[in-house]
Amino acid sequence: MHGVNLSPSNVLAARAQAARLPYHDRLVLRWAVAIFAAIVFEGAARKWLLPASLQAVPYFAKDVLAALFLVNYRPKRRLPLRNHLLPFVLGIALCLTPALLLGLVRFPIGALVVFKNAVLWPLFAIHFGSYLTEAVTDRLAKAAILFSVVIAGLGLLQYFGALDSPVNRYAWDTSGSADIATAGNFVRATGTFSYISGLASFSIAMFCLLLGRLPTAKGMDVWLLLCGLPASVVCGLVTGSRSVLVVLAFVAMLSVLLISEQNKTRLIGGVAGAGLCLAVLWNSHVAEGVLARWASTQETEVRGRITGTSLGESPLKLVFDNPLGYGLGLNSGATAYFDPDLDIGKNENVQSRIAQEAGLPGVIAMGLGLALILRASLMTWRIKSKRASGMVPVAIGMLLQAWYGLWYDHTSSALWWWVAGIWLAALFASPWGRRAQFAPVRYPRTRLDMELGTR
Repeated sequence: MHGVNLSPSNVLAARAQAARLPYHDRLVLRWAVAIFAAIVFEGAARKWLLPASLQAVPYFAKDVLAALFLVNYRPKRRLPLRNHLLPFVLGIALCLTPALLLGLVRFPIGALVVFKNAVLWPLFAIHFGSYLTEAVTDRLAKAAILFSVVIAGLGLLQYFGALDSPVNRYAWDTSGSADIATAGNFVRATGTFSYISGLASFSIAMFCLLLGRLPTAKGMDVWLLLCGLPASVVCGLVTGSRSVLVVLAFVAMLSVLLISEQNKTRLIGGVAGAGLCLAVLWNSHVAEGVLARWASTQETEVRGRITGTSLGESPLKLVFDNPLGYGLGLNSGATAYFDPDLDIGKNENVQSRIAQEAGLPGVIAMGLGLALILRASLMTWRIKSKRASGMVPVAIGMLLQAWYGLWYDHTSSALWWWVAGIWLAALFASPWGRRAQFAPVRYPRTRLDMELGTR
């Protein structure tokens, strides 16, 4: 022991050195945080910082960063699980290419936005997940907690603020004269996002991510996650959105039912903590807005929104009307590029939008997108790794969001696929995920096999 300096300063320095990420991981972490910040603060830059002439910069910044990450980092070899998922993305791209070519002629910006939401971001998530180590994802979870707490605080400020307050405005409203949405006597908050839907998606995504991280958290991280979960619930409440509460409840209940026994205790604790927070807030002013909207909700409206029957024409009818579609971008937010002579009617059902824009190939593309997520979800449920199987809440949330539409909300699409990258990282890192291509399926030897000497 002679010559070893065990002074407190040296011990702390040694611990700091051990906790320091390798250089390569630090670079990946910086990319991940930069893309996350570009997604989350895009609306803030457009609402409060930049003039109307520069709004395209933050709008497409996250997409440019995601594309640069794909270019800067080569695909890793010997990741068989990734190779099982990539064909789905390729299929989506091939199916949407005819509609993209049609859309580029009539609605170019809208066509590019829908196509990059459908192809670029799933490709990014798969590639991104292959570079995330456990140490990096731990730090990303802490960044998600910090962002959730900060945005929840901003959301409360907006919720209780005046309609004409500078904090309450929409990114696309350059004149400040837009009618601000309210819920009862309160403003429906947008946080740092351009509109209410962005904060609603953020609430659900962070709830699923933090709940999925809880089973493998250790020490202080557990308490940090238990602070982040209520913050994500607050983000949902201040939007005044009824669907957010329904989705959070559905994800929580289904996760408890499906998650493995080894992860169930921690998960139930997280759900109970979030439920306790919701119960405390339910009788406060924070929940008055969403309660006012629930009180005015008709049963037929709920049924119609769940099934999509009240939001647009039947997808089957639209496919028969035009099997190849009218071109991507028809139903996107780029209304300036719509054909003024084309009567598209009301169409908020995502399946109808895809059928109208891309016809039968578009419906197949959506099926492939759902199949990609379902494939990863089944792996998550079956896998023996505690870290990977704990991500069941993210799998459930992704399936719900994909069914009700990720292609037509650029912020929600980017946010959910960024979260999916963390989910897929847990799958790629598991021993089962690394051996998936090389370890053949071995069935139990039957009595006949023993008699014949086979297998």
